[in-house]
Amino acid sequence: MTTTENPELPVAEKKERVRRPLGLTIGLLSVIPLFGIEPILWLYVTYRLNSNAGGIISGGLELDAWRWSGGVVGAFVVITAIFAWFGKPQRSRYLVQVAVIASFLLIMVAAWARAFGTCTGCLMDGATQTIDDIFRCKIPIQIIGFLYFIFYINRAPSRAFYTQVPLPPWNPDED
Repeated sequence: MTTTENPELPVAEKKERVRRPLGLTIGLLSVIPLFGIEPILWLYVTYRLNSNAGGIISGGLELDAWRWSGGVVGAFVVITAIFAWFGKPQRSRYLVQVAVIASFLLIMVAAWARAFGTCTGCLMDGATQTIDDIFRCKIPIQIIGFLYFIFYINRAPSRAFYTQVPLPPWNPDED
């Protein structure tokens, strides 16, 4: 028995799935380690050095509000970036932007306060200074990653991914 399609029946329109653009993938994969994992890692390193201060560093590192708030905001970045990776819900685009902006501002203000403010645990000894210098070297990379991510997540292909509305075909003669 063969089946033939009836041309009179309306064909249900198949909804075209909009895939995540490569630029958004690169942006999300750069934001997760720079603004999510790194503040959590910095909090963990500080906590471990503080708990083992007798054998590693004389006096330990100060667990101040900058490190705790960085860890909390970093966890928020990781969670919202996971939702933004899948594109569900649509508001995840805005949530990840807010989380990345908050983490970026927190990192920049903390770096400024540590460089020019009074930070009792920043210049304790050579090991502490080395660790602080290592984490300070990432600031130019974070600025570039932040600008790229905010630029690309607001472009038309990314908006089309989050709304699942395909872009119209590009016609160079229309311009």
